[in-house]
Amino acid sequence: MINVAINVLILTTATLGVCLSMKREGLRSKLNYIVPFVVLGLATLTLTELRSYRTQSRSRTVLEGLGSLISDGRQLQLRCADESSPPPQQEVNRWKSKAETFLRVHLGDMYVSRFRNPAGVPTIATTIQSNPHAKLWFTIYLRLAKLDEFFKENVK
Repeated sequence: MINVAINVLILTTATLGVCLSMKREGLRSKLNYIVPFVVLGLATLTLTELRSYRTQSRSRTVLEGLGSLISDGRQLQLRCADESSPPPQQEVNRWKSKAETFLRVHLGDMYVSRFRNPAGVPTIATTIQSNPHAKLWFTIYLRLAKLDEFFKENVK
């Protein structure tokens, strides 16, 4: 919105400057100078607004996608904590693959690398007794911490 105001101010100033400097010329001559300024200003305003809309739309898509992945991961984490049923290894693999595809498409390969790297995530203890359940739960925990980090980075 600030860009639009700046562009309008520049357009108005330029147009007034041209008009004031052309005291003796006729209307037709003045229009030959003014019309290109107006057209260029309107084109700039339109492109600025379009860019702003695209950025907001992309940001909303990224935040909604990350939110969905976080929600799905938390559900899988709850299933891992249920030791009375087998650990959902295949579902977790599909979730990780879906997350990596989303990150690659919307944020780039650097985010996929960061998603896979547990550096900086504090370790915690769990009360899950079954080793396969606990390992899978912790794998999700690490990935969720990274997705939370990405979400915070993309909130503007």
